[in-house]
Amino acid sequence: MYQNIDEQLCEVAQGEIVKKRKSLIPASLVLITGLFVAFLPKLVPDVADSANLASMAAVMGWSLVIGGIVWLLVCLGRGAWYYHHEPSGKRLSRYELLYDVSEKNRIRDLVDNCDVEALGKVPRSTVSSVMAVLYTLPAGDVLWAQAFEFVPHKFVPLTDVVRIPDGRKMAK
Repeated sequence: MYQNIDEQLCEVAQGEIVKKRKSLIPASLVLITGLFVAFLPKLVPDVADSANLASMAAVMGWSLVIGGIVWLLVCLGRGAWYYHHEPSGKRLSRYELLYDVSEKNRIRDLVDNCDVEALGKVPRSTVSSVMAVLYTLPAGDVLWAQAFEFVPHKFVPLTDVVRIPDGRKMAK
């Protein structure tokens, strides 16, 4: 039984790919700015004298506070991690390509043989029967791939995690 690419990518590519956490600093700055703007009428007497200005500052401030809290929760939650390619200094993107179940063996063979050019030419499907997961650089170079099959309620790996040599580009 193969392991999922998302669970073992850092282990397979030791020193090449690092899992990094998204920064909490921008979200924290938005939250602090929102608090400052929300309490601006209490801090500056001239703002408190104008009802329109005070209410506008309160609405803007509390909107920024809510936005900052949501952003912090996103940064701390499920989407808090990303993969970083150390040699290029770039962030990896994850792509999921869906195929029909009739293409299962073909997709497995193409991923095993690192043939991403041919993988891009296989007709896609809207039904998630077979899936190829690709990790690419921003320029489109495919570095890692794995094929999956959908069994009731989850995707099960069809292949092992495959390193694509020389970062080949996929045919459009």
